[in-house]
Amino acid sequence: MKYDCALIQDLVSLYQDGLLSEVSQNIVETHLQECESCKAYYLTYSEESPFSFPKEKETVEVLHFSKKIKHYRCFQAGLFLLFIAALLTMLLPWFGYGGVSEIPGAIVLQHPLAILGIAFVTFSIWYPFRKNGKRMACGFTGFGLLAGMELWEFLLVPSGSTVGIQFGNWNYDLPYLKGIDLLYSFRMTLPGFYLGISSMAACILLFAIFIKYAKRIG
Repeated sequence: MKYDCALIQDLVSLYQDGLLSEVSQNIVETHLQECESCKAYYLTYSEESPFSFPKEKETVEVLHFSKKIKHYRCFQAGLFLLFIAALLTMLLPWFGYGGVSEIPGAIVLQHPLAILGIAFVTFSIWYPFRKNGKRMACGFTGFGLLAGMELWEFLLVPSGSTVGIQFGNWNYDLPYLKGIDLLYSFRMTLPGFYLGISSMAACILLFAIFIKYAKRIG
């Protein structure tokens, strides 16, 4: 049964104070859900409604999207923290003989290309790319540079170096390429190296998942 809007609006104050019978209360609630003008009148009368109106489709979509953005930000921060943790493993000894002549993985950071790789990865995580393909290219380029420098050091550090290049306060030794011995490299490798490689591989895997998630957000 349809009720006059003026009648319902007269009952709003009694409804708000809880003075209506159960039948009258149901009548008011049903009318407010069906009549936009009376609903607007009630909302101006009271900021807090004692019953919930059905959420509009747009409101539900906005809430759902805001949750996805929140999850994306958490994913983004988690990936970056894992990447920092992977870089910190370079402080552990990667090569040497158990505390006798240990070489930390931080030697990787002597390479300008490795520093550029870190910049690429950081940029790919935080920059709001409009096209997901550009994020992917930027990130995997950075990881590729870091992985390349890690492989370079793994093969060449145990062979020693013969030539040094000096640029101001920056110095880099060029390894003796003919001295590469894969078995010797493995014998020189300490657990810190494998931890560093494993953590970087975990970063690459998580970055690939991050790319898929970012594509769904976009």
